[in-house]
Amino acid sequence: MNNLDVSIRELIIEVLKLPADIEVEHLNSDTISEWDSMGHIQIIIKLEEMFLCEIPRNKVPLMASDKKIIEELTKLLTLR
Repeated sequence: MNNLDVSIRELIIEVLKLPADIEVEHLNSDTISEWDSMGHIQIIIKLEEMFLCEIPRNKVPLMASDKKIIEELTKLLTLR
């Protein structure tokens, strides 16, 4: 896991108030009951604050897992 992976995972765990030692390989809205629509918006807001960026609204629904968040953020941050 690289630094971005770790940062995203820690952010999701913090925002959703999950146990720090959660035993799942990938965090996503299908497997984490706390990741509801409100939790999703909170994750997006925290990502924008952390990375000093604005996530395009059409990308928000796509970012429903740690893997997709990393993929979309990498694209967004590369375009800067």
